[in-house]
Amino acid sequence: MQSTDVIVVGGGIAGLSCAALLARGGQRVVVLERGAAVGGLARTATHKGFSFNRGAHALYRGGAAQSVLASLEISLPGGSPALDGVAYWGGGRHRLPSSPWPLLTTGLLSVRGRWALGTLFASVRTLEAGEESAAQWAHRRMPDAPSRAFLSAMLRLSTYCGDLEGVRAADAVAALRQATVHGVRYLDGGWQRLVGALEAACARLCVEVRTRAPVEDVQPRGVTLRSGEAIEARHVVLAVPPSLAARWADVPSLNTAAVACLDVALRERPAGPGLAFDLDDPMYLSVHSDTATLGPGAMVHTLHYGAVEDARARLEGLLDRALPGWREQVVHTQFLPRIVVTEGIVPPGPHGRPGVRAGGLWRVGDAVGSHGGLADAAFGSAQEVAHAILAAAEPRAA
Repeated sequence: MQSTDVIVVGGGIAGLSCAALLARGGQRVVVLERGAAVGGLARTATHKGFSFNRGAHALYRGGAAQSVLASLEISLPGGSPALDGVAYWGGGRHRLPSSPWPLLTTGLLSVRGRWALGTLFASVRTLEAGEESAAQWAHRRMPDAPSRAFLSAMLRLSTYCGDLEGVRAADAVAALRQATVHGVRYLDGGWQRLVGALEAACARLCVEVRTRAPVEDVQPRGVTLRSGEAIEARHVVLAVPPSLAARWADVPSLNTAAVACLDVALRERPAGPGLAFDLDDPMYLSVHSDTATLGPGAMVHTLHYGAVEDARARLEGLLDRALPGWREQVVHTQFLPRIVVTEGIVPPGPHGRPGVRAGGLWRVGDAVGSHGGLADAAFGSAQEVAHAILAAAEPRAA
């Protein structure tokens, strides 16, 4: 029977980063991934030279993800997008109020709306919210429908959550604050660069990564694979979504965020904005190739937060309005009718995400810990678990 120090069940970015941090601290680590490749939702496909993420991906700066990557000496090329763009509201097209001058001049907002949004974003570093829903908070802070619609769009963008009634305001505002203060980065070559860098770090640190290794049973001191093979360990880390972790641990239920994505590779970039929001229908468009190298032409990501049945038609309509002529430039399209972005949305109320300890097991991912949301939660929980295991590790004999 194989024996090791730590088993990590799941080879997404949380599992790989936790494994690398543990191995750097001297632990023997085995990663078990049920799929044919590691990476999870961070995998990138290539079509005709274009890099297709699984929907629009942005790496938030200034948070746990950046800290952990720096500690692993991982540097990823890419760039931060400009925020100039347009907003569609009530049948009209308006300049996006994303900086002081557009805020003052856009036809989207009333005088009261401009003042309320300007005040809010001027104090964003100290902005706080409580246990109410993000929808209630936005309604309370903004004086009229257009300003509420714009603030709601920014909250959806920051959290990837379309149902703002189902997300706690404190978490949505924290995500908005990080996005506003620190910004985001789009990665050259897509998020496969991130996955590849974590794989390389694991290889350099002698982590054993096994793919096509589905786990059948998990206990605090080991696992049994579907093949019948058993592996013993001092610690087991679950790096899988709550819906799967619940097979082996007591996992509190949080809310889920699902979106529909239409990603379009174009020979040439049509004239039009690099960023567009539909405030009547929860959609947005972003030309990631304006900032990152993703292929020989333009790469446009569109996203519908409701994942409705006719999402593709709606997203194509947004493309028609923002980038007319795009259809004549199409090289390849990728439509994903429903992606579960996260199972870690905290609902309104007094309770946050569960901690990283679940009985005798450890958990990492975007549904545990208090390190932010999405990738920051994944990397932050990975770092927290690694530190805890290493702090309790027995010194090895010389």
